[in-house]
Amino acid sequence: AARAAEAADAAAAAAKAAASEKADMVAELRALRAAAGIGDDGEELSEEQRLAAAAEFETAAQQNDMSAKDATALTSRLVKATKAAEAARRVATDMETFKKIADERLRRIEELESQALDADAVRRALHNQIQELRGNVRVFCRVRPTTSETAVVDCPADGSSVSILKSGDTGETAAFEFDRVFAPTSTQSEVFEEVSQLVQSALDGY
Repeated sequence: AARAAEAADAAAAAAKAAASEKADMVAELRALRAAAGIGDDGEELSEEQRLAAAAEFETAAQQNDMSAKDATALTSRLVKATKAAEAARRVATDMETFKKIADERLRRIEELESQALDADAVRRALHNQIQELRGNVRVFCRVRPTTSETAVVDCPADGSSVSILKSGDTGETAAFEFDRVFAPTSTQSEVFEEVSQLVQSALDGY
C-alpha cells in the first residue's frame, strides 16, 4: 500500500510537472508569435496586442514558477525575435516603396518612348516635305581633280553650273546646269551633307 501511494504521488508530481512544462511552452510560443506580430490564428497583431501578449507571458511565467535563468533566456529570445520582426517589417515597407518608385519610373519611360515615337514620326513627315519642296529628283555633278596644266572644265562660284572648253583653238565653252555642282576642291563631307538628306528620306520610307 505504501509503495502504491508513493507511485501515485510520483505520477501526480510528473503529471503536474508535465502540465507546468506544457503551459510554459504554450506561453513561450504565444510570446514568440506575439513578438513577430502574429496572433494565435495567424492574424497580424497591433502594437497594443503585442504588449498585452508579452505581459500575459510574464504573468504566466510567474504563476508557473519559471526559473529566473529560464525567464532571462526567454526574454533575450523575445528581444531578438522582436528586433528581427521589426527589421523584416521595415524591409517589407522599403520594398513596397521601391516597387512604387519602380512602377512610376516604368510608366514615365513608356510615356517618353511614346513621345519619342510621335516626335520621330513628325520629323520624318517634315523632312520629307522639305525634300519634296527641294525636288525629289535632283542631278548632281562632281568634277574630278585634273593633273593637266590646262583645265577644260570650269566651275563657276554659283555652285550649280559648269563650263566645258570645247576642243580646238576657238576658245568656245559649253555650259551645263545642275541642281548642285561639286568643284574639284569639294570634300567628301560636303558631298555627304548634300546627299545624306535624300538618303534619310529614302530610309524613312518616302
